[in-house]
Amino acid sequence: MRSESTPSDDLKRTTMPTYTRVTLINSGGQGEVWRGTADDGTEVAIKYLTIAGPPAQQALDRARFQKEITCQTSLLHENVMPILAVNMAVDPPFFVMPVADGSLRDRLLAPGSTVSATTGLPTGRALPEAEAVAIFDKVVDAVVYAHSEGVLHRDLKPENILFIGGEPMLSDFGLGRRMFSGSTTLTLTNAAMGTFAYGAPEQFTNAHAADERADVFALGRIFYEMLTGQFAFVGMDLNLVPAKFRYIIMKATQNQPAQRFTSVSEMQRELALLTSGGDALMAPGERAKELVQHVAAGATGEVPALARLLVENTEDLQLYLHVLPGTPATVLAALAVQTPTEFREIMRVFDRYADSGFPWSFTDTLATFLRAAFRATSDLEIRQQIIERLLVLGFSHNRFFVRSAFLEVVSEAFRDPVYTPIIAGILRGHPDAIDFVRDGLEEMSLPQVILDLLAA
Repeated sequence: MRSESTPSDDLKRTTMPTYTRVTLINSGGQGEVWRGTADDGTEVAIKYLTIAGPPAQQALDRARFQKEITCQTSLLHENVMPILAVNMAVDPPFFVMPVADGSLRDRLLAPGSTVSATTGLPTGRALPEAEAVAIFDKVVDAVVYAHSEGVLHRDLKPENILFIGGEPMLSDFGLGRRMFSGSTTLTLTNAAMGTFAYGAPEQFTNAHAADERADVFALGRIFYEMLTGQFAFVGMDLNLVPAKFRYIIMKATQNQPAQRFTSVSEMQRELALLTSGGDALMAPGERAKELVQHVAAGATGEVPALARLLVENTEDLQLYLHVLPGTPATVLAALAVQTPTEFREIMRVFDRYADSGFPWSFTDTLATFLRAAFRATSDLEIRQQIIERLLVLGFSHNRFFVRSAFLEVVSEAFRDPVYTPIIAGILRGHPDAIDFVRDGLEEMSLPQVILDLLAA
């Protein structure tokens, strides 16, 4: 008579293939990855959990390892690394994956690269734009899918993007968690989650509170590195990025989550717009004029598109010196309020173009624009830049209309004491220009520090 068996009895009788480790691929974090073989000779990659520390730490590490397996096995996507087998009943526990051809980090390494004293990483190289976009598009799609299944990755970096048969595969969900999970058991508040260069700021202050916008941040940093070859350890130089991708990287990597894309899906839609060539047949200046007209007519939903167009085309002189200066004050105000980060970048680029010699009448156009931009924003950095540009522009062209615009914005600025040292610093930095504006300043009620400066 056949005895009844329990599920646990069946599990014990299940035959697990035998796996033999051959060579160590890498180690670090919570485990080691070995190149190995199955008993049928198939080459595989085997990840073993490192067992170390006191019993409580070992239990936590096992739980994290199990979570990595659970997250990764639940995701059935062509660009998510599959798990072939798992054995948590042995010491050390392990899981098995296909052998990768290398990682994105390997592709980013420059031939004969040397280790940077600053980052501790080998010097990198930019990927060809078409290759970078093709890889990144598939990675983004995998992350969108993971988020749609309720899984956050939280440790996206080039080392965790592997390749099999040339296809990028998202791997290593060791820091992943289920979205909307109320559990804090495996997340230590104020613990560093994710590699420093790719981890969003909030992951280092309250990791459990980080949402999918943390993955947005990491993707932006990764894309920057793919396009420039530069490791974004401290900051990023957007001038190194192909112009059309500057906006998406700038928005994705904002320090404040609320200023990033709200989701990876939104970021993916933006990427699709950039690569589909929807407005490729229209010159940026003409497209900007059209958007400005729409916003001026009340279509405020077009403001982000206008901001994006300006950020993506910072090398377009006609756009910045002939279209932007004619933008109505209401549109400038909408840009400053709805897209403050982009507005700061737009004004920075404009200031670079305004540092030149112009016909007198055109300096009046620039001064009118700068005065409107000053009133459109309360951003201290932008306002300081405008005050200085008006002073230099008026003095260098000996243009009294520009001088009047300078005096107007300075008079408004003096209402807030925070601007007093700023204006004093600007005047000290341009002593030759003081006489150009002295009479106008002396007609105002001035702070003592400005009076002393004029007297000196």
